[in-house]
Amino acid sequence: MKKNGQTSTEFIILIAALLVVLVVMMNLFSGQDNLSFSYGQKLAATDIADSAAFVINEVALAGDNATGSFFLPSSIKDNLAYNLTINSSIVSVTYSGRQAQAALITSNVTSTKLTPGTKIIVRNNNGAINFG
Repeated sequence: MKKNGQTSTEFIILIAALLVVLVVMMNLFSGQDNLSFSYGQKLAATDIADSAAFVINEVALAGDNATGSFFLPSSIKDNLAYNLTINSSIVSVTYSGRQAQAALITSNVTSTKLTPGTKIIVRNNNGAINFG
């Protein structure tokens, strides 16, 4: 025959086991939220790099005196500051110690650091890509 004390002990052990499972699940799900937040920022940075590279490549392929433009947003997702740099054949977006890149089809590009929140004009000047 069970005593009341034994039933209480079993109940306390069951509650403790459920709390352990709950804490483990909360840790797993909170990690997923941070991961998806980070992926959202990476996707936004990659989109900016790809958009800039697309216009630069388009102007390079169009030939001499071709022009194009693109707009750089003032910040990445969630008001995160960033820098966009173009060096030889790579467009780099740097944010929070991370980087997203896009390739260019030409290396004849004036290396530059572009200002977020502005419209960028791209020009093909005898095969050399300039920004203004």
